[in-house]
Amino acid sequence: MERDYGAELDEIRRDLQVIRQQLAQSAADHDDRPDIGAPVGKVYRAPGLAQDKALNQVQRRLETECGQSGDSGRIAYAGVFTNGENQSTWSRESVSADGLLRLAGTPAADRVMRALGGPELTMLTAMLKGSRSVSQLVEDCGFGTTGQAYHHLKALLAADLVQEEPSAPRGRYRVIPHRVQGVLMVLCGVADLLSAPGPEGRLIQG
Repeated sequence: MERDYGAELDEIRRDLQVIRQQLAQSAADHDDRPDIGAPVGKVYRAPGLAQDKALNQVQRRLETECGQSGDSGRIAYAGVFTNGENQSTWSRESVSADGLLRLAGTPAADRVMRALGGPELTMLTAMLKGSRSVSQLVEDCGFGTTGQAYHHLKALLAADLVQEEPSAPRGRYRVIPHRVQGVLMVLCGVADLLSAPGPEGRLIQG
């Protein structure tokens, strides 16, 4: 009986194809990194992480700007917030990550970060909900005395984060309107630091 070498070769090719597919699937199952794209300056193209095509276009633009500027990263964000008294709307299109890193250790950044510790952040979130009197801050934030409230309020005033409400009777305080987004973005950062890792936070390289 003569062997059909052609048929045997075809069967070997099919087996090899099945093995290749199994190996590729196994590698994909064990690799939690997105596909690495072409380098753009210091960063690499990443797959679109959002379902919204417009957001993916922003991501692509930020990657391109990193290539043009040599930055380690670029950030864009937008939002809207109202407490019924005032509304803040903001959009930052291309913030240099390198510029943000250079803020660390500067006197201005240190002053703001000190003013965001513990009770001060609680006071800020209370005032984000609407202007507050000192007595209301004592109640909202659980202070024992008005003296404690004034102590922490003084730090927020010195950091230029809050002001007296100009349209209300003297002694009511609010977050300065153009600081609202900053406080909310700090809370966004805290939420990211507390959240479980997701596909948007995975390493592409390393």
